[in-house]
Amino acid sequence: MYTRSPHYLYQRNGIYYFTRQVPSDLKTKFNKNRVVISLRTSSKQKAIESANKLTDRLETYWNTLRLELFHTKELKLSFLDNQKSKTETVKLSKALDTYIKLKGSGKGELFHRTALRNISYTIECFGDVDINSLKSIDAAKYRDFLFKKVFLIGEIRINDEKYLE
Repeated sequence: MYTRSPHYLYQRNGIYYFTRQVPSDLKTKFNKNRVVISLRTSSKQKAIESANKLTDRLETYWNTLRLELFHTKELKLSFLDNQKSKTETVKLSKALDTYIKLKGSGKGELFHRTALRNISYTIECFGDVDINSLKSIDAAKYRDFLFKKVFLIGEIRINDEKYLE
């Protein structure tokens, strides 16, 4: 059983849903013509509040997209191709220096030591490579590297305990 509301709401099996049709001028940007979100409530008042917030957020988002379209079409502006960023290389060691400069001010010894250790492990695994050359598939390689490192550290601790007996 469906019950419609003027707040872009409908009720199905006692639960309220928010629904909005994607504006016709933006339909090419989306894979669906309608936004439907379960509000996970049976309270009409809570549903209206949530729907009003979602309406505001969607309108802001859609206006942002319209402004982007305006800039690209009417003003003949477009986003720069990522070719420039691909030609710039930032080595992991340089990225660490920049990170420490930007975020390390006023931080304690632990912050600096942890950042250095994390990047050192990454450099040990991949070398001091350009950060743009790292791909998501490298995450598995890095995970395996860290597991081996922890395993070796664990063996050393176990061996040290044997010597202490």
